[in-house]
Amino acid sequence: MKEKKTPDIRFSSLGDILQILGIIESNGCYFLLEQANRQGQMVSSNQLADVLFHFSNERELEKTDWGRTIRNAKNIYNLWDKDFQILGDKRGSYFVKKKNLEISPPDLKTSQVYRLFLIFSLAFATLDGNLNWDVLHQLLNQRFPLALITFLNTAIKYKFILEIHYKQDRTGKKQTFEAVPIKIVCKDSHWLLVIYDLKQKTWIHLLMHSILEIFPKLDNIRQIRTSPNLPDFNVEKFYSNTFSIAKLEGQQPIEFVIRVPNENKEAIQKRRKEGKWENKSDYWLWKVHTYDPDEVFSYVFRWNGILKILEPKVMIEEYKKKLKQQLKQYLKLEKL
Repeated sequence: MKEKKTPDIRFSSLGDILQILGIIESNGCYFLLEQANRQGQMVSSNQLADVLFHFSNERELEKTDWGRTIRNAKNIYNLWDKDFQILGDKRGSYFVKKKNLEISPPDLKTSQVYRLFLIFSLAFATLDGNLNWDVLHQLLNQRFPLALITFLNTAIKYKFILEIHYKQDRTGKKQTFEAVPIKIVCKDSHWLLVIYDLKQKTWIHLLMHSILEIFPKLDNIRQIRTSPNLPDFNVEKFYSNTFSIAKLEGQQPIEFVIRVPNENKEAIQKRRKEGKWENKSDYWLWKVHTYDPDEVFSYVFRWNGILKILEPKVMIEEYKKKLKQQLKQYLKLEKL
């Protein structure tokens, strides 16, 4: 059987492909308001073509036949994604889960290919000057950010053994690790590199802006050494007991129980995915873990008295102590 060839993507047409995928995903709820109000109604190829004709790249405005571009967008997605695909015809298209053909699957956003196209969309918004991506600040302060990310991606893929020179932010202590990079993580606006420390035989994470130098370790014939047989790594499990980015080896995490009013639960869940929730009818209990109590204290403080720490009691006293210390500083200023 002849293997399908992945369609080529021209950079000039990528914006149109992203537009097509977004309209199919949403059934046109942004561009076609009347369409969105009709339950189960799919966006037809003619409707897609009409949107593309009006909002595509200026160089394409003379184009009248969008059928090939629409088919190409569907083919690209279907060939790249192993779990989801786009079905349909000229009358309408829709996303389904390959396993059970569920229409508009709620877990589509878990697909790595879907997330790739989302990042492409952010990239185009950046290129157009319409996105201020502050989360890139730490990366852009690296000496060679593009080279660093592309090298680390290759190093993770082939399990390179690296020598990493690192300086801790708070203590200024310098460390050297012989390690294999495992995962690049962006968490709470911090860029982190999870590594497998070959000496300690454990996973740790490093703040990328605190990495001083990275060198690949070479063997006797000047080839980069690799370590292919590593334990399996699960990023969710690794961060299961962290609230922000503090993760201390040899120390047990602290469980906080926080009271959350019913009307604020959804807002918090949009911001934070950590912890477990327990319904108490007129309020919710939010149970989170942290290695650094200050991470929870600062988050609770930002909610201006809406959130309340219920447990552990010793941490309630610690929080009250910190609040009194801050208040004391301002009372001193008033007396000056």
